[in-house]
Amino acid sequence: MEAQENKNILICLNTLGIGGVETACVTQIEEYARRNYKIYVLAPNGLYSEKIKKINNVHLIEFDYEHKNGIQISKINSIIDILEKYKINLVYIHKLECILSVFPACILSKVPYIAYLHMGILNTYDWYLGNLNISKAYLKAYFKCAYKIIGISDFTIAENRNMFDIPEENYQLIPNSIDFKEFENKELPNYKLEKLLLITRLDKDKGNGIKNTIEFFKEYEKRRPNATMDIIGDGAEKDTIEKEIRDKKLQNIRLIGPKNNIDEIMKDYDIVLGVDRCIQEAIAMKKISIIVGYDEFKGIVNYENIIDASKTNFSGRGLPCKSYKETVEKIIELSKDDIAKLVNKNYKWLYENRNIEKNIYEVKDIEVAKKRVENINYNKLMILFFEEIGNLQRKYSKEIKETWNIKESTEEYYLNRENWSNAQIEQKNKQIEEMKRKIAELEERKSNNNFFKKLKNKVLK
Repeated sequence: MEAQENKNILICLNTLGIGGVETACVTQIEEYARRNYKIYVLAPNGLYSEKIKKINNVHLIEFDYEHKNGIQISKINSIIDILEKYKINLVYIHKLECILSVFPACILSKVPYIAYLHMGILNTYDWYLGNLNISKAYLKAYFKCAYKIIGISDFTIAENRNMFDIPEENYQLIPNSIDFKEFENKELPNYKLEKLLLITRLDKDKGNGIKNTIEFFKEYEKRRPNATMDIIGDGAEKDTIEKEIRDKKLQNIRLIGPKNNIDEIMKDYDIVLGVDRCIQEAIAMKKISIIVGYDEFKGIVNYENIIDASKTNFSGRGLPCKSYKETVEKIIELSKDDIAKLVNKNYKWLYENRNIEKNIYEVKDIEVAKKRVENINYNKLMILFFEEIGNLQRKYSKEIKETWNIKESTEEYYLNRENWSNAQIEQKNKQIEEMKRKIAELEERKSNNNFFKKLKNKVLK
């Protein structure tokens, strides 16, 4: 399909490190590039940077989305300049970490944007609301103003609709998919069932997946003493996992770090374990694929459970739990014909249902999208932002009250200082320093109110 003339798109992602969302985004970028879009990727430097730089029609603009103290006007202005400089017609926002700067920049520049829902876990919004200096009112404004909201699963869309009261027609279901030009294995490997591979982030948010994998492998070794398992990935739990492997003397397990050429590496393995996207990649490479789960172990993907597994992006949620021993026995009993039948059926389903060529969102008429953003009801948007201001005031009112209490007691301290002990003086000095810090934070938040003034001026034009 030929892209429309002068359609420049900006793809926003807060990391280019190892992970399912990042890999899915790179797959989309490659497909857009094949369709002759001019693509600008706004992201910090990471594992996939070099790969992105080598794709024709794609340009990487390094950008740090960190917002430790909430909205920063300088970041918003930087993105406004980028939208203007590169004549961006459409923005794809893949992570909520990006929206404190990208969302207001799009609104102020009147550039339409697509909001992606990559969440595979229920109640993910609770984490964002607790950790991103962001409120439900701000999120609601973001989703209300999006030209389209893309969800990777039905339950992801349902959760968003229920939480933010968005009309059904604003959504579209498009699962994260595979580039079969990259993940291609025309011939069946010579399965010896001795080389296993786990692909995962080594972080706590992966739940029990790594623990399940290690326990499964210990059971597998009993039947296949020559078996080995490599672990691709990196994360905060790396040292803990390495220590566990050493302490338990699991000599046939090794960590090989993060990689961005998974298709090449995967060719050398018989069995691939993991969750989410790596399961799709394993199926595309015609490997025996095992979902290790976020909580309980889920076992082998086969033609009987692949549809149910796909409904939650191959996370394993909703699938019945399997025992390690039962799964090991099933693998050991497989003949070469059984394996061929298993992997070929899985591959056929995946090719028909998760091919990136059929699962990518394009805006057919950019003028329609532009009219949508130009016709945003700014009065309703302002109401949501005023609600945001109210939420912030309530959030910090306790801190302000504490600051005034310190101020009043400090005045008393200066009047009666000569009667205080050294310990009392030291404690009071600490309180004064804490008060200074809070006042500085309040001053910074006050400066950020310029954003709302700028938005008001935009509305009144």
